[in-house]
Amino acid sequence: MQASRWEKLAAVPEEEFADVAKAKASRGARSAEREQEKGGTHVAQNSGEVEWYTPPDLINAARRVMGGIDLDPASCAKANGTVKADRFFSKDDDGLAREWGGRVWMNPPYAKGLIDEFAKKLAIEVRVGRVSHACVLVNNATDTGWFLALSRVASAVCFPTGRVRFLDRDGNPVGAPLQGQAIIYA
Repeated sequence: MQASRWEKLAAVPEEEFADVAKAKASRGARSAEREQEKGGTHVAQNSGEVEWYTPPDLINAARRVMGGIDLDPASCAKANGTVKADRFFSKDDDGLAREWGGRVWMNPPYAKGLIDEFAKKLAIEVRVGRVSHACVLVNNATDTGWFLALSRVASAVCFPTGRVRFLDRDGNPVGAPLQGQAIIYA
């Protein structure tokens, strides 16, 4: 009987495992990116809606873990009523063009292109040391380049049980998204 791909992976010597896993992840990310470039359907592109307000219990947990929230780089005044970040950047402020720092909470815009840019920006700010802690709420799109960029600077990735019930502009829970979420801590 031929060994399964999992048995083959388990047989890789420990000193080679990280390189083999990295190569497989890189091939998977390139494949997903090619599919998206061809206009392939991806769950992360399901509604086109970019405003998803985070439930207060998740914000409060992030605040406890980080000891506070200094910046929300992808927000608005309404959302900051819950987040209570010392500073926030709205769409008009163009958070991507600004320097980030301190303890960051981020629920980035859920739109192709924007989520990529916010993920890359956060990864850079963490790497250069301007962001000391970050909690990011995103779809659990583990096959995307932006998710890999975030996971490479992460200390932990949490996958909540069930889907997050985001809030509408009036603070009411809306239907759960088609895909589960991840909370990335860097």
